[in-house]
Amino acid sequence: MINKSFLDSLIKKVDIVDIISKYIFLNKIGNNYLSKCPFHFEKTPSFIINNSKQYYYCFSCKVHGDVIQFLIDYKKMSFLDSVRFL
Repeated sequence: MINKSFLDSLIKKVDIVDIISKYIFLNKIGNNYLSKCPFHFEKTPSFIINNSKQYYYCFSCKVHGDVIQFLIDYKKMSFLDSVRFL
């Protein structure tokens, strides 16, 4: 079992933009980053990353989460493997 405070500090220390930009192209728009969603096909970008709050959200398919969830969904890692990776 992993302590919630450890997970919270890990998520704050890891830059979600640095991790996600290794896998998909991101455009900086103001304080956020925008891209086409890697979880479904789309012509117009609807995948947004809020760097200050450390989460992502797709306005089309509604997928969302933090950097750990991104690795689970995109890289098909287990929860523990994604934590170890970070």
